[in-house]
Amino acid sequence: MGLVACAACAYSYVAAGARPFTTAADVVTATAFAVLALVMGRSLVRRYRRTTSVRAAPHPQQSVLPWLVALGVLGAWELATYLAGFPQGRHAFPTLSSLSDIAFRWRAAKTACFAAWLAIGWGLVRR
Repeated sequence: MGLVACAACAYSYVAAGARPFTTAADVVTATAFAVLALVMGRSLVRRYRRTTSVRAAPHPQQSVLPWLVALGVLGAWELATYLAGFPQGRHAFPTLSSLSDIAFRWRAAKTACFAAWLAIGWGLVRR
């Protein structure tokens, strides 16, 4: 597990060095999402196989639905603020991404924030 933590910290440092709102930043973020999605999918398949062999499968929608609603609301908020500020620029209607970029101007702070984001995602996936 220590090797995974070291790799996550190194990846966070690389991700923090990516220039915001560029293809490189999108790629490092999407890569982290893809890895976590693969781990989550693998975990769900394992859990489903165990539960179907023992008893009826649980209803995963009951535990996933609140997270999907929260992600939908956050995504809608990001899109609305982005589109509302499109003609005037990001300063008129900043998105959460642009606000965090202003708050974390230093690479060390961005690295810590990205590593925390990875840790939270990993914790949610492993649950």
